[in-house]
Amino acid sequence: MVITYVSGMPVPGQKSTNALAKTIMLADPEFKGIKKDVEEVIQLLGEKTEWSDFGPDAGYVSAEIYYGNKRYVIRSWYPIFRDEPNVAVSETRGLVTASGLAEKQEIEEANSQKYQTIVRLLEKAETISKQSDLPKADPSGR
Repeated sequence: MVITYVSGMPVPGQKSTNALAKTIMLADPEFKGIKKDVEEVIQLLGEKTEWSDFGPDAGYVSAEIYYGNKRYVIRSWYPIFRDEPNVAVSETRGLVTASGLAEKQEIEEANSQKYQTIVRLLEKAETISKQSDLPKADPSGR
C-alpha cells in the first residue's frame, strides 16, 4: 500500500506550501495490521477500483492498494480534516463548518456505513505509518 499526502492550493493571499506532500509505503508486517480492513473496502468497491472524496483544489490523502493482481486507489480529504474540531467531512455536503466536536461527530456519524468503512481504513493506515519508521517511496517509481 502506498499512501500519498497531496497538498491542495493555498488559501488566497498565502504562499504555497507543500506541508502535506509526502509518500509512505506500507508493506509487511505493517500491512498485516490492516489486511482485513483492505479486504472489506475492496468488497465494498465491488467492480470499481477507484473511489474519491475531495473537492477541487483541496489537499487529500491517496492510498494505492495493490491486492490480488489489482490496483485500487482511494482518495479522500477526510484524514486532513479529521483532527479539526470545527470542520466536519460530510459524504453528501463536503466540508462543513461545525460549532465544535459534538456537532462534528454528529455530522460525520450521518455518513453511510460504506463511507465510514473506507475512511476508517485511511485512519488505520495513517496511524500505522505514524507509529512505524516507514521508508518514503521514491516518487519516480524506482
